[in-house]
Amino acid sequence: MALGIRRKLVGAVGLALFALSVTPVSALPATASTIPYAYVVNSGSRTVSVVNTSTNTVVKAVKVSSYPADIAITPKGTYGYVTGEVVSGTVSSGIVSVIKLSTDTVVKTVKVGSYPSGVAIT
Repeated sequence: MALGIRRKLVGAVGLALFALSVTPVSALPATASTIPYAYVVNSGSRTVSVVNTSTNTVVKAVKVSSYPADIAITPKGTYGYVTGEVVSGTVSSGIVSVIKLSTDTVVKTVKVGSYPSGVAIT
């Protein structure tokens, strides 16, 4: 039986850590990746680094429109929700950038309260 590695969020501030569980490939959703990734928020550069955990290399930096603070991944690994703060002069507002993980692109930005720092997905 062929096996695949499924990514699952365990959580940490500023870094999405994954517990890797072995699942039969036939049980994986069609959109799930078999390559394990870690997603690291980089507040200073306003990006989220995509790290291939098999090679321990950054494979992409996803630009977000805020100073990112935290990230959570949906249970099926489809989207990443990144909390952050947008600062314009003396005014700041909180946002959540929604990243589609199959393309590593921001597909939506949602306004939330000021200084969001945590995010959880049920």
